[in-house]
Amino acid sequence: MTPQILILALTIGLALSVPSSNRCPQPTETNPTPAAFLYGSPDDCQTFFMCNYGNPVRMSCPATTTFNELYQTCVNRNSEFDTCTSPSMPVPSSNRCPQPTQANPNPNHFLYGSPDDCQTYFNCDHGNSIRMSCPALTTFNERLQVCVHKGSIFDTCTR
Repeated sequence: MTPQILILALTIGLALSVPSSNRCPQPTETNPTPAAFLYGSPDDCQTFFMCNYGNPVRMSCPATTTFNELYQTCVNRNSEFDTCTSPSMPVPSSNRCPQPTQANPNPNHFLYGSPDDCQTYFNCDHGNSIRMSCPALTTFNERLQVCVHKGSIFDTCTR
């Protein structure tokens, strides 16, 4: 591949990953290296942009997290720090989490498997279900409360 074609391909790839509105501080004569700045994508709560010398670079938060602009970091989905309003990661309709009561305002930690997918499970936080995922080639074992290797003697998935 010639250098000209490679440069053209890289330029097109960068153009496709750049947001339509660049919110990055631009370099000036008095400030040639603007301060680090991050901002969230308007289309996807898991995507954000890191500014590099005035140019946005698309980044992604890990699974089950969303980007919080105020704190400039990825936070657990459905936590008190999650400001996302997109329904892209719905929680199950049947919430199995122990609910807080006056006698027990902070119920014990509890995890439960998804009825649809052996790799997905839910972490209970103050009565709310937070969708989580096991790593590739693992499934969630509800009795052991951990992700286990798919096909191992600990794999209890029947779906």
